[in-house]
Amino acid sequence: MIISVSLYRASDGLPIAASTEYSQDKALVDCKRLIKGVSTRFRDFKRTCTAHNRGYTLCWQVDSEFAVVLLIDSRTTASEAFCFLKLVIERFSAHYEPNKVISAQRPFAFIDFDAVVESLRRKFNKAVLQFSADEIKQTDSFLSQNKPQVIQPKEIKLEMGKRRGKELLQSKFQQSRTASTCIVRLPPPTVTDVFAMVSALVAGALSFARGHQIATHQWKRWNLERHTDAEEHLHILTFKGTLILCLIQVWLMVFWFSFRRLFNFFIFVLLMMCCAIEFDNRHWSANVLFILSHFYATVKIHFRNSDKRKET
Repeated sequence: MIISVSLYRASDGLPIAASTEYSQDKALVDCKRLIKGVSTRFRDFKRTCTAHNRGYTLCWQVDSEFAVVLLIDSRTTASEAFCFLKLVIERFSAHYEPNKVISAQRPFAFIDFDAVVESLRRKFNKAVLQFSADEIKQTDSFLSQNKPQVIQPKEIKLEMGKRRGKELLQSKFQQSRTASTCIVRLPPPTVTDVFAMVSALVAGALSFARGHQIATHQWKRWNLERHTDAEEHLHILTFKGTLILCLIQVWLMVFWFSFRRLFNFFIFVLLMMCCAIEFDNRHWSANVLFILSHFYATVKIHFRNSDKRKET
């Protein structure tokens, strides 16, 4: 029984025609994958080849510019399979010139030949199409002179796995390059996201106001005593720098880029360091609210949905 018939361009494995076969049996699906792997390596093998895989047999024959691949079960002999291959090659060559196969630009460019292939396949399976003893004898003589090359499926599958691995690695590398070189706008923030941004901004604004108060006091001491206290400079920098860190948190809530989560954690650590420095200069309740507001904003940034992000 012939399961499927496929025609490919021999130079690059472009599918040009095929019979219809919709079985989802795992063994057949695996054989179809093997056919795809074989189709890209016709030039590496002899003109006639066979391969046994999971109880089925692949037989193919390469003509000048195209190849015909059969998937058969154990009920079909090699002589019958290659007789059928010869018949399909003759029918296709009678309909199309080799130049048309070479110039084909898209897959299944000869889709009208699918009906011919499917008709031949069904006739053979229903014993309507039978080969004469002379045809079988000629095919046996041809196979004895041109012994088919037996291909090990493991070799093809290994090659397919390597190729697939290279494609995945390349696509992942391209995605990482794209992700690291662009800034992407996230979907509009939700109500809770807006609350996190507002709370972070309020905390930053209050810290900035406190820093401005210390800076004014420091400036007066500078004029009166011509003396600079390094500790007070640190407090000024801490209070005013908190507002900048809060603005960065708001920006992280709106935009996405590579290593965004790591950068978000780094900003949170800096905010906690600022809080530790100014812990004695604020009421304990203000410190608690400061920590909670920025922790909440950090968590919201971390889990901010980036699946539906839009490029800016």
